[in-house]
Amino acid sequence: MKNFLLRKKLIITLSSLLFMIAAIMLSFLLYEFVICINSNQMNLGQERLKETAFQGASYVKNIMKIQIEHIRGLASRLSKYESLSHDVVKDFIKDVAKGTQFNYIVVDVLSCDSYTSEGDVSKIKDIDYLKDVEINGYKVTDVLKSSFDNTISIEIICPIMNYGSVAGAVRGVLYPEALRRNLNTMLFDGEGYCTLFDSKGKYLTYSDNYNVLVYQDDYLEIMRKFTFDQGYSIEQLEDNISNGRPNFAAYSFNDEHRYSYSMPIGINNWYFNLVVPKWVIDKNSIDLNKKCITMVFLIAIIFIILAIAFILFGYLVNSMMDEISKNNEEMHFEEKKLDLILKRSEDIFFDYNITDEVTKFSAKFEEVFHRKPIEKGLPLSAIESGVVHPESSAAFIKFFEDIRKGVPVVTEEMRIKDNSGKFIWCLFSSFSFFNKKNIPVKGLGIIEIINDKKEMENKYNEVQKYKSSIDSEYIFKCDINLSKNFYLSGYEEILSTTNIESENNYQNILRLIARDYFHVDNMNELMLKNNPNNLISLFISGTTDPAFEYKITEHDKTEKWLYFRYKLYESPSTKDICAIVSIIDISEQKRKEAELIDKAEKDQMTGLYNKTTTEKLINDWIHNYDSSLGALMIIDIDNFKNVNDMFGHLYGDLVLKKLAEDLKSVFRANDVVGRIGGDEFFVFLKKLYSESFIDEKAKEICRLFHRIFEEKGISCEISSSIGIALFPKHGNTLDELYRNADTALYISKEKGKNNFTIYNWESFKGYGVRTEIDPL
Repeated sequence: MKNFLLRKKLIITLSSLLFMIAAIMLSFLLYEFVICINSNQMNLGQERLKETAFQGASYVKNIMKIQIEHIRGLASRLSKYESLSHDVVKDFIKDVAKGTQFNYIVVDVLSCDSYTSEGDVSKIKDIDYLKDVEINGYKVTDVLKSSFDNTISIEIICPIMNYGSVAGAVRGVLYPEALRRNLNTMLFDGEGYCTLFDSKGKYLTYSDNYNVLVYQDDYLEIMRKFTFDQGYSIEQLEDNISNGRPNFAAYSFNDEHRYSYSMPIGINNWYFNLVVPKWVIDKNSIDLNKKCITMVFLIAIIFIILAIAFILFGYLVNSMMDEISKNNEEMHFEEKKLDLILKRSEDIFFDYNITDEVTKFSAKFEEVFHRKPIEKGLPLSAIESGVVHPESSAAFIKFFEDIRKGVPVVTEEMRIKDNSGKFIWCLFSSFSFFNKKNIPVKGLGIIEIINDKKEMENKYNEVQKYKSSIDSEYIFKCDINLSKNFYLSGYEEILSTTNIESENNYQNILRLIARDYFHVDNMNELMLKNNPNNLISLFISGTTDPAFEYKITEHDKTEKWLYFRYKLYESPSTKDICAIVSIIDISEQKRKEAELIDKAEKDQMTGLYNKTTTEKLINDWIHNYDSSLGALMIIDIDNFKNVNDMFGHLYGDLVLKKLAEDLKSVFRANDVVGRIGGDEFFVFLKKLYSESFIDEKAKEICRLFHRIFEEKGISCEISSSIGIALFPKHGNTLDELYRNADTALYISKEKGKNNFTIYNWESFKGYGVRTEIDPL
């Protein structure tokens, strides 16, 4: 029994010692766990600080980019003027500063005049800065300090190009206080403060809650006064800032521990600096420490109890095993949930390891491109295999070079080939990760398919280029929403010019203009071709640039030719079908065309059709024969040579002109009257209803041409001989009609001139000629 008790006592003692040792070891492990958790919380806090600093730097950069683009836009507009005269620049700059963050805007002209948006005009003392602006395209200055009142400012300068050379520059002057308002929104949980400075340490501005007790002009000079924590130093800070790298620092000031993160903005050598008290980052760790201490105390009590009661120890072990199993199940569930999210995401994820140049892609890549990705040796391996579009090669190389350099966020738009050989527009985005030595080790990124976006951008850019191209040639320009049948712009201009009163209804205004200015035939055509439904149908069928021309009569009876030119497009925002309509006055062009046609068709002396046109018009009518009758008349002037011999060729030309005018007045507008050479004329009568009409016209010509001219006691008599052939009775072609009419003309000459003859082949045997017209 005694031995049993001794053994039991020994077992209890040993068990107690084992439990005590286990409790001590477990307490040590819990201590290490707390240290690890604290370290992890610290790292998470620093990552949040880094992310907040990055967002602040990006925000400031975007603000400055907007201002740069505004100044570049003003410079571009001024570049379109032929000369930057005093009046041009003064009128231009009057209102340009409105709606911007600039305190004022300045236009410097190479002639040494400087104009401000505040109305001041002065002489430029130094224009050498324009050379740097010309080389770089634009310039953002460092902080400029006024010698007058010590105020500081920043200038954005863009050149004004004129015929390939710099004619001046536009300067946007921005007081850093304009950026200060934005800094107040970039704090870390509302604590600490943020500042802007350049790589030399000179401040640009700071948030409202900046610690004025340490305010100086030089950021680096301030930092030299602080006590840095172990692992951080002023030398490390200066090296990172001078080389354009981000920097994290922990230091003390007046017994207050602080964390600082400086992030390069990407403009000049500016930095965004965010400072927060250490307690803001550590507050989560403090709460965790309290909980862990409480846990250690409770576990110690539990182990004392377990030393007394082995059963409770077993129960505690089982409970802990159940908790671990539950945690493993939760972790497994979270992994499954993350995997499900990645599979259902429409984007492609990738992980680029800088050391071994191996890239891992999510399964979405093969679903989109229908091929396996190239994972090793990027970017050169992909370019050599031809999967990157040649125009995107430079951007593809730069994307991976920026990741290797440690650029925090890298984005590029590129075209990548799929399995079918089609190139797809993609937006590559990557976030850089660094090791403890602040060396970039990998890039985690997303590939977004942006084909639709690029197509929309191209269409929008095409519309904008079209708008710019027609600015100098139209008399009216309108932008119309065809889907909703109203004007987007140009509505008031049309109403004021046409004196039409109407609501903003495109089809109704078109109908009123057609009614007041267009002939009924043109009006119907205008309404048919220019109505919204027809234009939308043209766009759907692939026609984006229809054009129509019309002749109109204004209220003063002036006739004009108008050219309606459309640019049909789909609105990127509403998806409505819209149209840019430019209406151009082409009256002068039409007049010149008519003059050229008239010159080509007419005999220059008499104004009648020339031989070529006369034959063409007759052949066209014969070709389109409509069962009606026609007649060809060949008219020859008898004794006209005597006029030229007696009175001279100039006199003879005047006689020909007068005879041509009289001859044209005898016939209808649709009849063909032409001069085929010398003193010989052609007349072709269309759509005859009786041969008696020909007889009357022939007699009338004979009367008109029978004249006697007297000059200085000399007289000369002329007359006409006419040969006539009927269509289709005497021939189905112009050649046949001409031969038979010429035969009839010859008979008229034989008869003694001053008469006409209608061809009759039976009567012409033995030169028998009829002088009376047979019935049809």
